[in-house]
Amino acid sequence: MRKTDPRFMCELDFAKKYIKGDNLVELVKAAYEVIPEELGKLGKVSNPWPNVDAGSGALLQHYGLNEQDYYTVLFGVSRAFGVAPA
Repeated sequence: MRKTDPRFMCELDFAKKYIKGDNLVELVKAAYEVIPEELGKLGKVSNPWPNVDAGSGALLQHYGLNEQDYYTVLFGVSRAFGVAPA
């Protein structure tokens, strides 16, 4: 991506508004502020911007879905709903 995934930005905005004091969520916020710029300095990374998956795991953890084995299934099902006919 040449810019940050808008879905990630929605997650980040949601977390800033509704989630305070969660260490993992705070780590995602801090990583977004630091990592893209640092990767860009290397000159070898063409896509330093996070996608939707960068924040979703932290949000799922915060709301109690602690079984990481289900994350990929959950991501797949949500994407399938996105392309399913109405």
